[in-house]
Amino acid sequence: MQYIKYAEEILEWITVTYNEKETYIREALENEVNSIFEKMYHGKRRVVIDNKFGVELLTVVSNQELNTGKSEGLDRVKNFAFIGGLVALAKDKIISKAGDEEIDLASEPYPLVMDAPFSNADEEHTSNISRVLPEVAEQVIMFVMEKDFKIAEPVMKNKIGKQFVLTKYSETKTELK
Repeated sequence: MQYIKYAEEILEWITVTYNEKETYIREALENEVNSIFEKMYHGKRRVVIDNKFGVELLTVVSNQELNTGKSEGLDRVKNFAFIGGLVALAKDKIISKAGDEEIDLASEPYPLVMDAPFSNADEEHTSNISRVLPEVAEQVIMFVMEKDFKIAEPVMKNKIGKQFVLTKYSETKTELK
């Protein structure tokens, strides 16, 4: 019975914390994502995050904001802005007040790991993404194709700590240099 009481108290604390922070976190995330998106995207669109944390892109057409569709590259930029917003928000301290107690929910820094982040992005977006992502995450690990790295390297060269080349010999053998 005591363990059930503990579980009920924990559930209550989580529910109170979630209800307190849901709107704040969604609005803070939307602001952060838009700030990052503006640095990566070279057009005029805005990211909107709904109550279920769905992400939509809006653009102004005849003084109205409309969802005008998107390309694979634009979708990629939006997703990176969202990921960057999550990372930036995780770096902030979130204080939860459950009853009379305040609990620090600040997170530890985590690396941002991406595979082929520049696929379907044009040269300008690749350059913008390369400039912005290292500003939001404390450590970024990317697996990129050589053609994409040629575009990203000049922008990131002063932020590259280690660089490796994977040479694939077969489906079961790859060498790390």
